[in-house]
Amino acid sequence: MGKIQVENINKTFRNFKRAEGIRGGLKNLFHRDYFSVTAVKDISFEVGQGELVGYLGPNGAGQSALIPYPVQEYHRAFWFLEISYFMWAKNFIINFLSGMIIPIAFFPSWLSAVALMLPFHACVNLPLQIYLGRFTPQEIIASFLTQLAWLAFFHFSLHYIAQGAYRRLEVQGG
Repeated sequence: MGKIQVENINKTFRNFKRAEGIRGGLKNLFHRDYFSVTAVKDISFEVGQGELVGYLGPNGAGQSALIPYPVQEYHRAFWFLEISYFMWAKNFIINFLSGMIIPIAFFPSWLSAVALMLPFHACVNLPLQIYLGRFTPQEIIASFLTQLAWLAFFHFSLHYIAQGAYRRLEVQGG
């Protein structure tokens, strides 16, 4: 228990060739020439309980593409075979409720109150408000303490979910 094992990870990003100029930009709206970039190819590793992991390599070697596998997808992968839709939904919710898509100041009052209670506003809204000088030092400290409380909540809730996943896990084959 407490072991992460990853075998043969491959991550390829799909991108398109951007045409230059206004005419090229309009052309890209209707027709795109796609190409693939391999960020990670056939990576396998194992992390035991209590071990620390470090990723070393030159820029563009794929470290940031590799990090989500043992961290973010570890718990969800126990319950579902395909999790890319969950990742898209999670990213949208975080981006929206952090104020990255629409600033929280433009939200209706009820949605603003909900967004400010959740931890996501600390990604964009909180640093911006601190930079603009709209928070007193006491409010800044209270915000950071709230983030620590959310961190503890997620840590313990994910630990509880992982324990349930371990009980449900069934491995077959060689």
